[in-house]
Amino acid sequence: MEEKNTDGISILGRTSRATARNAWKCLGAALVVATILSVVGVQLGGFSIEVDNKGWRSRGTLIADREMQAEVVNINRQALFDDKDGSVWEKLLTTTTEGYVDLEERGEFYTRKLMGFADTQVERKNGIMDRFNPLQNVKDNFRKLMSKRTHQASALEGRDSSNKFRSLALEDTCDVAWYDNYGSVLFENNVFAVWKVQPNLESATLSAFDKEVMSEICNAEVNTLKVMEDAKVCKTCNDGKCLPPLSLVLLLRQHLDDHDSSCEDLMNSYTSDIQEQFTSELVTCTNEYIENFDSSSLTPGDASNCNLGWFQMSVVDYFFETEGNDELRYTSSFFYTSVTGDTEVKEKRNTDLYNVYLDFDGTDGSVVEGVYDTVFETFNTIYVDELVISDMGLALASLGITFSAMLIHTRSPWLTLMGILQVIFAIPLAYFVYVFIAGLTFFPFLNFIGVFVSAALGADDLFVAVDKFKNARIHNRSGSTEDIAQIALPDAAGAMLLTTSTTMVAFFATCICPVPPILCFAVYCGLMIVFNYVMNIFLVFPALCIYDRWLQGGSNNCLVAICAKNNVVEDDIEDIEMEDPNSEKPMHLSFIHRILTGYYHLVHKFRWAVLAASIAATVACAVYAVQLPLPESTEVRLLPEGHPLENHFSWSSLIRSSSLFSAGSSVQIVFGLIAGDTGKFGS
Repeated sequence: MEEKNTDGISILGRTSRATARNAWKCLGAALVVATILSVVGVQLGGFSIEVDNKGWRSRGTLIADREMQAEVVNINRQALFDDKDGSVWEKLLTTTTEGYVDLEERGEFYTRKLMGFADTQVERKNGIMDRFNPLQNVKDNFRKLMSKRTHQASALEGRDSSNKFRSLALEDTCDVAWYDNYGSVLFENNVFAVWKVQPNLESATLSAFDKEVMSEICNAEVNTLKVMEDAKVCKTCNDGKCLPPLSLVLLLRQHLDDHDSSCEDLMNSYTSDIQEQFTSELVTCTNEYIENFDSSSLTPGDASNCNLGWFQMSVVDYFFETEGNDELRYTSSFFYTSVTGDTEVKEKRNTDLYNVYLDFDGTDGSVVEGVYDTVFETFNTIYVDELVISDMGLALASLGITFSAMLIHTRSPWLTLMGILQVIFAIPLAYFVYVFIAGLTFFPFLNFIGVFVSAALGADDLFVAVDKFKNARIHNRSGSTEDIAQIALPDAAGAMLLTTSTTMVAFFATCICPVPPILCFAVYCGLMIVFNYVMNIFLVFPALCIYDRWLQGGSNNCLVAICAKNNVVEDDIEDIEMEDPNSEKPMHLSFIHRILTGYYHLVHKFRWAVLAASIAATVACAVYAVQLPLPESTEVRLLPEGHPLENHFSWSSLIRSSSLFSAGSSVQIVFGLIAGDTGKFGS
């Protein structure tokens, strides 16, 4: 075939003709290069999605610079302690310390805590990140306290048996040392129930001390222990039964020295006089505990006047003994379910507990309701992870809808495949530039949302390219594929460049935000948009030329075009009357074209009403937005209010031990060093 004279044709036109002439070569080269870069980016770039954003929320700010000061001191803490001549300190003063502690340097603790499998015995790398754990100081203080308690318990053995620290009846069959170890009870990953009296009432008319409430809690604990025994997920006594939970019921049994009777018999012994004595004893223990509590070190003080040796503040709520209130609406029951061992052992225990936790007895909720989770919210974490997986199915379904729309619009499995490859390749190619050129190694989970933005814009680019090419073919039915490409490809590339550049600039402009997860998200989304455009040119354009040649060659293959013979009749045709302006035959527009035309006429007819409604809606939304309350805490909660696991979180915050051991925050002051975060903000 004689090659057409290209004199006077623009560079884009000549490039388009060359692409059409060597379509398979262009398509093959694009696939090979994209595949190589994608593999390099994912493999060598260490692709992984991070959920832990610790240390990233304030990079580039004064507080982050001060954090760097503290980091330098913590990293060199031992060296400073052993510094006898001041050389270490002098070096820190005169030498710039590069970088910020990377996420992977934060130790195993954080990953495991996020997954609900936290272990208080985990050895943290170099010990430099202990201060990020708000409970670490509490745990250390409790370990010191346990040593003190051991000596106290030895001294108590010589006292009168009427005021024993432990009940011999329970001690004969169970290892009750766990009740003495406050750290093991409160800060190991044990299951604990939080009970709320009359949860459906604004103000309760009953107290947890009332017999009917105590009876409900007692029976619920027995039923829950039976479930745990059957599943073998609890610490057992010599008789094979689970160690009873540390709860209000256990303290009542200790008060009555009755650990063997049934709940019914226990309640028969729980007379009004006993209730009054028991309440009075808890008042004494609570007041003494609070009075002697060291809030600076979060360490419990001496409780020599408390006759309930296993008492701790987890059995009473924040309002108990506040302004003389001796009513109790919230209380808790801690079950000994934590285990020691490697990660696999602990993960198995947590999984086994989660598999049966729905069988735990929380009562019917009329008198009192109980909700269960672990100290580190394992059930909540696993449940949310399951929801995320199910939501991922919905997300993938949305991508399926996008790809289906491509097929419906193009009516070509071949072009749809190229559109899907365009979207898929944009993800790792953007990551390649993200890591090796932009120098960003942190990949927050937020970036994953950009995939859907990329899919939507990728589909839009495909629609533009296909429509431009088909319309060019309709207006020049006898032209060669090179002739059509010369017109359609520059036209489509220019149209897509406008939409791509505006969206890309909008994302890249967000890079001024100093919050790194948002910065990373903006960079990655902008790059995916760019590569959608690039892959559209290098994949979809050659594919369109191949597609056109197949049709011009008379192909009826359904993988090339579905209902190929009807494509001309039912396509989106722009200004088709220009082909024959004198024709009296009415235009046959496609179904989508007819819908959009009707929509335009409807909006145009009521345009002033639509404008007024839009302004009113904008004002109403603005008024409502300024009235939204500010967040009450920095906690990000993923479950709806009223869900049992969410109730557990909110109710447990009202337990007195929670308020005592989480009160305040530690402040570290560093003198001498200049505040400065000199590390790469994206790594």
